[in-house]
Amino acid sequence: MNKNILLLLIFSIVLNACSSTSSKQIDLSEMETAMAATKAGYFGDFLVHMHKAEDNLDTAENIYHKFQRGHGSSAMAAKGTQAAKSALQHRKNAEQTVEKIMAPLTIISEGNTLTIEQMDDRLSYIEALHIPEGVAIPEHNLYFGFANSRIQSGQKKKIQGTVDFLKKYPVFALELIGYADTVGDKAYNYKLAEKRNQAVLKMLQKRGLPTNTVVTIAVGEASGADETKNPNNRRVEVHPYVHGRYAKTISSNLDMERTEEINVGEGFMLAPGQ
Repeated sequence: MNKNILLLLIFSIVLNACSSTSSKQIDLSEMETAMAATKAGYFGDFLVHMHKAEDNLDTAENIYHKFQRGHGSSAMAAKGTQAAKSALQHRKNAEQTVEKIMAPLTIISEGNTLTIEQMDDRLSYIEALHIPEGVAIPEHNLYFGFANSRIQSGQKKKIQGTVDFLKKYPVFALELIGYADTVGDKAYNYKLAEKRNQAVLKMLQKRGLPTNTVVTIAVGEASGADETKNPNNRRVEVHPYVHGRYAKTISSNLDMERTEEINVGEGFMLAPGQ
């Protein structure tokens, strides 16, 4: 064998081996995750069926045009027919998926309105279409100093995390529950809890979060022995609820004895139980 040819052969083998080793070391997990997320849920089904419908339709049309130009065979005709049938089936599948996506949006039919429970179920269904299963909803306790409602710098990162999350899932409700410790007058501590709620609400507004679906609940003194300094009780609990998840939870909170008054958004008052 020619020496030059032998050297080229050896170089080719080494190059292929290096290429193979390199490909094995490449992490494809991010690619796999993105592909799986794209195909997930009803909308993912819609995308997949539409893509397959387009591919099969292209195949059928190319074969059909060849026959129009006087070219083709019985095998090619069979292939074109099968491709056309597959395209039609995938189109039907895509249409069925669209119907599933749109079904919850039809809330009024022939003059019959849905009950609150049915609307909640539909909201929960829509939520499932947009929020991947297993997504953690960030809940936080924001702590305050003794007898004040100023948000401490160390707590602002928690607020920003809530804002970032709810901007990602913008159909939401947010519940703020304010507490105080048991030192001092109960009426004063109730007002202090309200002020702490309002401080958090203003911070959320300042960072660009809509507050028309924010519910604030001032509990006042937390449970425990009277005249007890407890830093853990000087807090506002932050509970985000995305889409349909919030309705039943907030309803149950309204039934609790701790709820004396609810302030929605920026000043609209609801009596207990309403």
